Amino acid sequence: MSSQRAKDQYFTGERDLGQLKHVYRGEPALPLLGVVFTAVWLVILAVMGYRTLDALLHPATSMLPFPLWAMGVLLCAGILLLLVSARWTGKVYHNRTWRILLYEQGIVEEKRSGSHLIPMSDVRYLRHSVPYTYNTSYTDHYSIEGWDGQTITFTASIGDHSQLFEHITRQVTPSLLAQARASYQAGQDVLFDALAVNTAGIKITRTNQRVPWHEVMAVQVQSTGKVLIKRKGASFAWFHDFIPNAEVFRSLAQELLTE
Repeated sequence: MSSQRAKDQYFTGERDLGQLKHVYRGEPALPLLGVVFTAVWLVILAVMGYRTLDALLHPATSMLPFPLWAMGVLLCAGILLLLVSARWTGKVYHNRTWRILLYEQGIVEEKRSGSHLIPMSDVRYLRHSVPYTYNTSYTDHYSIEGWDGQTITFTASIGDHSQLFEHITRQVTPSLLAQARASYQAGQDVLFDALAVNTAGIKITRTNQRVPWHEVMAVQVQSTGKVLIKRKGASFAWFHDFIPNAEVFRSLAQELLTE
């Protein structure tokens, strides 16, 4: 996206999206942990490099704490960690101006690389997930996608991230639910990526596995963003995974289960 287009979208947001309600900012300008980690590894690598070079130049007076091959492996590992740390630190610092502006009628994301704008009326998908990561930690991931393909994504690195997503969810869910209800009443499948809803019940689109409405015991949206569907008489969950518009799905399912 060009700089001029980004500016145009920003001014459109101010002019057409109503009053600015809140500004949500990203990580702090100086990633202290990354800077400290990088500095520590620089010192360690400098000491290891000096000891190795000194031992090679003066083998009679200097000794390495490990065999030469082991020192080489440690140096390579240290350089790799240094590069990873420096890249992460640079990325965080580069995105220090990242912020999301919440207007009465839309959302604007501002980054150094450009801006994205999605009016509330154009929101198509809301996604929230807390996926398991390789370092055994959990991080909230959020995504707002418009009908034109514009997407705004953010994580827990945005301040008050859950409050931001909850506000957007509350505002757009009634409209999305009305669209889903109209499609259902017209006899069409209402799609939620992995799931489809129709008058016969709920279907897992990947496997074509189905459960009729009279066999659905409960539908829940968990704090991790996963949807849990329980079938009557079953010991395990019939479905337990992430889908877009989870609150829309839950509300629609609850309406149909109470009919």
